[in-house]
Amino acid sequence: MPVRFVSLTADPDYDTAGVLSRYAERYGADGASWWFLTGAKAEIYRWAQSDLKFSVLENDPSKIKGLEDLFIHSASFAILDRRGRLRAMIQAEDPDSNERLLGCVKMLSEESVK
Repeated sequence: MPVRFVSLTADPDYDTAGVLSRYAERYGADGASWWFLTGAKAEIYRWAQSDLKFSVLENDPSKIKGLEDLFIHSASFAILDRRGRLRAMIQAEDPDSNERLLGCVKMLSEESVK
């Protein structure tokens, strides 16, 4: 089943291509199947909010105690088909998230065969 994972930074000013490459290496992410994307902040936020329907909000500066507090981001999976169309959103915290992810992958791989 051809599947790609895409991680999108919420902090492109910090997450340069080099930083993301080291992160991927540290966690053993295969670059052929897991992409880590960065770029212009306005474009990333527009894509995340408009196309992927994610919430990306900068945190109140008074509440920032460390790097992880800079942004409020979702723990969601956006499922896109081969044409880049959003087909499902799955919350990672949901108890059945793994089963739902696998079901989406199966459904989309069967679609592409037809």
